[in-house]
Amino acid sequence: MIRRLLVSFFICASVLQATAQGGDYVDTVYTVVDSVEFEADTVYIEDSRMIILNAGFMNQKSRFVTDTISTNPALFFNFFYNGKSGFAAQLSVSRIFRGSEPTYDTQLKIGYEKSFGRFDVSLLGGLHRFKGDELLEGINYKYSADAGLAFNPGTFSLYADYTFMSGKSNNSFLNIGVSKYFDIEGIFKDDDVITIEPNIYMVFASDYWIFDDVNNQIEHRVRRSISRKGYTENVFSLFSTDMGASVSYTNNNFMATASVLSSFTSNKYKHLRIENQTSYMLSFIYMIEL
Repeated sequence: MIRRLLVSFFICASVLQATAQGGDYVDTVYTVVDSVEFEADTVYIEDSRMIILNAGFMNQKSRFVTDTISTNPALFFNFFYNGKSGFAAQLSVSRIFRGSEPTYDTQLKIGYEKSFGRFDVSLLGGLHRFKGDELLEGINYKYSADAGLAFNPGTFSLYADYTFMSGKSNNSFLNIGVSKYFDIEGIFKDDDVITIEPNIYMVFASDYWIFDDVNNQIEHRVRRSISRKGYTENVFSLFSTDMGASVSYTNNNFMATASVLSSFTSNKYKHLRIENQTSYMLSFIYMIEL
């Protein structure tokens, strides 16, 4: 049975540096939390025990309403194991640059991932640790729970991924999207292939994390500003609409992928100076069948 394994890399870059100014708006700068998920590296393998090693480079650029641009490059390494029974383990380590000190983001996830015909099911629990420049930390959380469901009719994939994060506050994210892949076979050899995969999805999120790292005075001004603009706080609502594409070259057990993802933030979060996030990733994958 052919199964579709989505190798997803998650990185959050955040500047929660709050400086409130006068007026009927909040001049609080957040570079965040788009839970940027690359559904970029798509691997088709037989249902078997697999180890996947993944390393690469990612660069996230964020443009604010003030036209200020923040760039956060990172190197990452991911280890994935998936067994025939569905047991799955993932270890992700990122080295984030441009900080005042060496900065690392580490995440361990263990759970269940398995395909049933055209359906993929994923249930994972995670531990998260961040060390270094706290201004580069996204949401401050220690534990996570993920649930995902994908339906793969032909060359399309329809998916929904839910993530719960527990830390200074409890927050939820829901991604709902669609992707389609195109294969071009026999590029240099009979068994190599280039895969082009565009995707589009919507991100819904709770907003409790907004107030995690601000004092009471700034929190009051942010809440007042949100209300004045007619937006609702402490709700689960649209965060962004995201569009991306990847180009992958696969030869036997090796894959190289270049991908881009652009995020268009909803009006509520634009009011909080979160806007126009674009991420680029270059990734290398080696698959070992056990």
